[in-house]
Amino acid sequence: MPRLPKGLAFSKVLSPVVNPPYAQGTYQTILEDTVLTSYWNLGNASYHGLNYPNILIENFPDSPAFYLNWMLDPEYYLYEGCQCTQGTMMVTHEYHGLTVPQCVEISRNSLSWWNQMPWIFIIVALVAAAVLVGLAWYFLLRRASRPQILQDLIDMRRRIKGPSTAGTVSFVVTDIESFTGLMKEYPDLAMSALIIHNNLIQKVSVQTSYLRACLKGTGLFSLRDDFSLPKTEKLVLSSTQIQHSLLNEAGVIFYTNPILTSK
Repeated sequence: MPRLPKGLAFSKVLSPVVNPPYAQGTYQTILEDTVLTSYWNLGNASYHGLNYPNILIENFPDSPAFYLNWMLDPEYYLYEGCQCTQGTMMVTHEYHGLTVPQCVEISRNSLSWWNQMPWIFIIVALVAAAVLVGLAWYFLLRRASRPQILQDLIDMRRRIKGPSTAGTVSFVVTDIESFTGLMKEYPDLAMSALIIHNNLIQKVSVQTSYLRACLKGTGLFSLRDDFSLPKTEKLVLSSTQIQHSLLNEAGVIFYTNPILTSK
C-alpha cells in the first residue's frame, strides 16, 4: 500500500519533526466559519525526539534543494521511515484505534549493568588473558615451578613416545684417575672418592633440567659414572658442569671423556 500520493517519494535524509504554531489540532475562525486548521499530531501530544524523512518529487535528486516545504503529520504516511533521536527509544500506544509512536528518553537506571558498563567485559577479558599467559609461562616454561602432576603427565607423554631409534646419541664417561691402584693402597680413601664422584654426577644430573627431562621422559638414564643425552650441545653443557663440580673437590682428581657414537 503506497504511503504517499503518486509522484512523491521519501528522502533518505531525516529531519526533526517541528510543530507549527497552530499545531496539535487547533481550530481557527476563517471567514466567519470555525474550521480545523491543522491535523498535526493526531492522537499524540508531541513528537518530541522524532525524525521523519523529507519529501521530494519522485525521480528528483535527493538534495535539500529539492525537498518540498510541506508540513505533514507523519501519521499521514503511517510513520514510515521515522526514527527516534539518539538517547531515546520508540514506544507505541493506541489512540482511538490508531497506533501512535512516541520517543521516550532512555533512563540509565532502566538499563542492565552490562549495558551501562560494557567496558568491564573488555577489562575482564584482558585480565583473564594476562593470567592465562602468566600461568602458562610459570608452569610450562619454568620447569622448576611445575606441579608434580603436570611434570608426570609430560614425562608420561615422553615415555609413550619412546626413545629415539636412529640418529646420534652422545655419552659422557667419567672416571677417577688411578682408581684401581688407589683401591689397592688406600681402599677407604678410594671408596670415599668414588662416593663423592657419583654423588656429584647425580647432583648435576638432577639440577640440569634437560637431563632430568631425558632421564624421566625417554628412558635414557644415568648409572654411577656415565649417562647419555640425545643432543651433543646439551652434552657439552652438562659435561662442563660436572667437571667444574669435580674440580672443586680438593684432594680428588677426576676427568671426563665425552664420546660421540652414531647409531
